Amino acid sequence: MKLIKLILSYIGLFINGHVNGQNLNLSRYDSIYEHNLSKLLLSSSTVNSIVTNDENYLAYFLKQNSLRSSISSLSTYVHECLHIFNNNNKFVKNEYAFYVGKGNTVTVKKPSNIVKTHVINPIFADLHFNAYPLLTIKDDENMINQDGIYGLIDELSAITQECIFLKEIGLIIDTIKYCNTVDFTYNTLVHFKSFSLSYYKLSILANAYLTYIKENNTILYNQIANDDNLKLVYQKLITDLKYAITAIEKDIVPRFERRYLRLRKKRFTYPFQDDLNILLKTYINIGDKLW
Repeated sequence: MKLIKLILSYIGLFINGHVNGQNLNLSRYDSIYEHNLSKLLLSSSTVNSIVTNDENYLAYFLKQNSLRSSISSLSTYVHECLHIFNNNNKFVKNEYAFYVGKGNTVTVKKPSNIVKTHVINPIFADLHFNAYPLLTIKDDENMINQDGIYGLIDELSAITQECIFLKEIGLIIDTIKYCNTVDFTYNTLVHFKSFSLSYYKLSILANAYLTYIKENNTILYNQIANDDNLKLVYQKLITDLKYAITAIEKDIVPRFERRYLRLRKKRFTYPFQDDLNILLKTYINIGDKLW
């Protein structure tokens, strides 16, 4: 509850217009946003289930963001707290723990011979993205690299719950009168639509990793392939993420696209569409063959 109170205290700072030393004119602020957001946070199964005592974590993310990006910082808080929650449970009896929603956590046994994820980098060496190397795993990506398929699923867990949180809060965002600007509308659209990148990226990496392990490390592959709990976690998370993305694309994105058209007098164009097309083509070629 301390963490929830801290969230609300920072929201109070946002509302009062004191962010990063700036006094913003919010005299016409619609208080229904404060009420609805506070109510959502207090009732959110995701937020309540992943609450930690690390108050500095939340403070760091919310302090770094301006008023107009507070929604993004809140979703980042959910994402990062998922990593904390999973990792706090990871070191018990050599098991991994993955949050799968609605207060439920699934544990899986940790193999002793994990192969780092970056072994699959050469598979995608010829793919060139405009934004950043989406399918290149770097040494400093800690758990994603160090823990192989388990690190990828940990990231999937965080992204899935972040997306579900944004699906829940998406319609409330539309009541923020002070955020009825071109920049906020544009950045929010980019934020929403980028979850499709994550969906295809993680699906591709997971399939490529298992394909590599199957061909090069039979012992590890059999441990992974025969772990029913791990299969359950992956299938539950990837399904939930796809559902949340579909809901956002159907119910929320069109509202912001209309707002952008009204404010900017031109249609919204997703800046990473070329990258998304490459990922989609790669995903189709690889197929969702995991297990």
